[in-house]
Amino acid sequence: MVEDIEWKEKGKEILKRRIDETFLEGLVKDTVFHNYQSETMSGLKLLDLWDDPAEFLVSYHGTELLSKKEVRKRLVKSLLSDKGKKGVKRLIKSYPNKKFEGLSPDLDELIEEASLGRWVPGGPSARVFTSFFDFPDILAGDRSEVSKIEPKEEVVARKSWNPLHDYQKVLFSEMEDWYSDPGSENGGILVLPTGTGKTRVAMKVIIEDMKRSCRHTGGIKDVVLWIAHTKELCEQAVESLKEQWKFRGEDGYCLDIYRLWSGDTDVGELINADGVIVASIQKLYSIIDEDEEERSLILKNYLRDKLKLIVVDEAHLADNPSYQKVLDFFSDDEDFDPRKEEDWKLLGLSATPFKSDERRTEDLVELFPEKFELSEEYADDLPGLDEKGTYDWMRENRYLSRDIDYHPLSYDKRSFTFSGSEKRHINRFNEFQQRTLLKLTIDRDRNDFIATHAKKAIEEYDSKKILLFSCSVPHCYLMKAKFSEMGLNSLFITGKMSKKKRSENIMKFKKNEKNEPIILMNFAILTTGFDDPTIDTVFITRPTMSRILYHQMIGRGLRGKKNGGNEEGRCVILDVKDNFQQFDGFRGVAEFYEKDRYEGYTRWED
Repeated sequence: MVEDIEWKEKGKEILKRRIDETFLEGLVKDTVFHNYQSETMSGLKLLDLWDDPAEFLVSYHGTELLSKKEVRKRLVKSLLSDKGKKGVKRLIKSYPNKKFEGLSPDLDELIEEASLGRWVPGGPSARVFTSFFDFPDILAGDRSEVSKIEPKEEVVARKSWNPLHDYQKVLFSEMEDWYSDPGSENGGILVLPTGTGKTRVAMKVIIEDMKRSCRHTGGIKDVVLWIAHTKELCEQAVESLKEQWKFRGEDGYCLDIYRLWSGDTDVGELINADGVIVASIQKLYSIIDEDEEERSLILKNYLRDKLKLIVVDEAHLADNPSYQKVLDFFSDDEDFDPRKEEDWKLLGLSATPFKSDERRTEDLVELFPEKFELSEEYADDLPGLDEKGTYDWMRENRYLSRDIDYHPLSYDKRSFTFSGSEKRHINRFNEFQQRTLLKLTIDRDRNDFIATHAKKAIEEYDSKKILLFSCSVPHCYLMKAKFSEMGLNSLFITGKMSKKKRSENIMKFKKNEKNEPIILMNFAILTTGFDDPTIDTVFITRPTMSRILYHQMIGRGLRGKKNGGNEEGRCVILDVKDNFQQFDGFRGVAEFYEKDRYEGYTRWED
């Protein structure tokens, strides 16, 4: 077998000889940005993604290079400059059971047939194609890679539903009393560290109330509106609700859950809705902003009277204009005040219920006057809590990791400026535009900086399993090629992949059968709902304005053993701190973490 470095060099040489550099560059850009609309990329100056496009393609695709049909098609077209149609026909004739007779006279059809409609790794046609262009045999693939139906399946029974932890039970009891008492404050907030079950406690309160409704009125008669900041958090909320109702819902009754965050959601389906509506703040804002339009009227006329609870999953954002407009919209006098609202309650969930701006912290207190958090009053139920405080108590009891090694990485080679639209987006939604993240994606120096520190973590911090949060989907592609070039083992998962491929890569990462350092990259996929006890390093390469999102990312390594996390209680955190300019309102989450660590978990500025 050709040694790794040898087949890569030979593969690059053949690509350069056979395919014009302009087409190679096109293949690179198609590989990286093929799922991005032109308007997303308009105005961006596309820096050279790679010095050598052939090297990128070989590094990125690896031994699967020829499985990409566009690559095969370009190779086939290169035959036309040698011998015209005869070269293409000779390749077709080389395939098993192929003859000159019956071949189409149409050139496009010949190229299509010669390029192989289906690539079977290690199959006869794949081996012929590889050999015909003089590529190393390893690029033909291995037949063992082909999926096959196993004669035997081992099915593991589902674990029993785990009850709430003791600290979750005391908070649930307090919240349930608040929710069922019409005389209590109408705004409340649940404060717990990331990874310790805020969502689960809140959903149990909702589900227990819905179970009582089923028993006493024969069904669910009210609406709960669950608002999240990203589509990933929305989907996680839906999945969590499904699981909790499946195992803890009222027997024989159905809970309706509505998704309201995609661009093609039919708001008309919400007419006469009961149950839970999970919505993104962006979607709600766009509907309400239509004023008297049909979709806005549906929310006003059909939902407002049935609304019992609004949950804000990132409660520290609730003082932003978009959230305020939504809360005002559902309020009777269209000017929301939690102390005056009588028809529905507001519940916030947050690990960091405060702002760097004291005035804005006061605004949050106004929205959520009732606070549910662990404090010394629960010392009888939770021994040691009064002496140690929430964070240390959770570390000691293995609800959170014990040993955290934080490394902020300052990238100062290039400063980044924001356009007017980017600033407006940040002010409205408190988060970066995709456009901004794409600027970082194609910064080659920054990518080199990231790869160098990943290698350093492996060599100096003994990192074995690194979970890396990328700036975008294309960033995963570029970093995969960069890591390959440096000899680092890496995988990635994105929302563009099939569920099967994502599952395969996650399982490869978890099992790590080669028992060597490995990096798993993702963009907005593994911030929630993913646990691997053997993760020892979290690498954050994407900037965010969201403290919740930030803590969700580092939370993948901070989750303690009792919450399904790291067995050893050790986690290295690498965090790229970019040099952002021309935006005075920016307060980096990394700076917050570096300065305050987890003191904020038990602090509520009054």
